[in-house]
Order: sequence, then structure tokens, then C-alpha cells
Amino acid sequence: MKNITKTNIIVDGGIEGFRTINEALQAASDQTTIQIMHGRYYESIMINKNVIIIGVGNMEDILIIGKEKSAISSVAKQVSLQNLTLIQESEEHPCVDISSGEIEIEGCNINGGKNCITIYGCSEFILKNNRIHNAKYKNFGSGNGIYIVNSKGIIEQNEIFKNDSSGMMVTSGAAPVVRNNLIHKNRNYGIHLNNSNGTFEQNSMCENTNGNIKMDGKSLDV
Repeated sequence: MKNITKTNIIVDGGIEGFRTINEALQAASDQTTIQIMHGRYYESIMINKNVIIIGVGNMEDILIIGKEKSAISSVAKQVSLQNLTLIQESEEHPCVDISSGEIEIEGCNINGGKNCITIYGCSEFILKNNRIHNAKYKNFGSGNGIYIVNSKGIIEQNEIFKNDSSGMMVTSGAAPVVRNNLIHKNRNYGIHLNNSNGTFEQNSMCENTNGNIKMDGKSLDV
């Protein structure tokens, strides 16, 4: 047994704990906390259990790198990601792909991919105090820092910047609360709303190439 308790698992490249995050997930049960020590983890992680995944130490030294599929995909009911650097090398997939359940992502550096974060039909989400940047545009619906479809949640205190399309694309009935974010230097819009609702409060937006907000058939509450 590799340094596993009822509530805590360590991933450290196999020194004392598990070698990979996927191995730790396989061993985990619901409500387990998976602690990630410093290192580069070249993995595509599918989360299907209710877990907390948290980096221990400097976020810059804890890298999860998706080379083909998304670095993180989640279909679990409740997931928390904290203090991680997430990098997507493939432009065919988002760095973080959320297709169901509830998720909280806090204090992470999320870099690259088709979109940095894609959220479809999520019952609730919280994105807080993250750096979200460098998504790569290939076609419509890509290149956004955050791409939200038919989901509700809170986006606050993030820096969203240098994405090939918009900082945030909100579409198909999505209705987030977006507040106190810095959204800048994106190559399309700061926020693009398409047939969606939302509440937008005290965001700072500047240097977005085509403007700070585009609104297509939506309701905007500011």
C-alpha cells in the first residue's frame, strides 16, 4: 500500500507515494484528497470520483501537461482543483474539460489548448483566483480563455489574458456571475455573449482587440 489513508493520497513520482495522478485516482475513493508534490506529470486525467486535487508547494513547480487529450477532464459530481499549473500542448482539446457535475477551480495557472476551460451543462462551478491564458484558435468556438455552454456558476478574481479569441465565450443559455476579473489583451473580445444571460460586476477589461463586450441575442445585467 502506497502512503494511502482514508482521506489522503500523495503523488510524488513514486518516491514515497504514487508515481502518477491516474494511479492515485484509481486507488482513491470518494472524498479523498490527492496531494500533488512538485514535478512534471505528463498525463491526461479523467476524474470520475468526488475528490480534491491540490498541489503542495509552489504552483509553478507542479505541472500537469496534456500532450494529446485534455490535461483534466471531469464527469464527477463534485471536484476541487487547487494550486496547480495545467498546460495543454494539443490544440485539438481544451486544457480543462468539464461536462457534468460541480467543480471548483481555485488558484491555478491554466495555459493553452483549444480553450483553456470548457464547461458544458455543469450544474454549478466556481472559477476563482486563476490565471487563464494562451488558448489557441483553430475554428469557431475555440481560442477562448473560458467557453461556457448551458451552465451556471461564479467566475471571480481571475486574470484572463492573451487568448487567441475572446477572454470568455458565454453561449446557449449559460448564465454565470462574473465579477472582479481582469480580462485583457485577448485577440477578439473580452467577453462574448451569445443567446445567454449573466451578471457582470466590477470587471476590469482593456486592450482586447475587437472590444471589451460583444452581445448577440442575450440579456446583460451589469
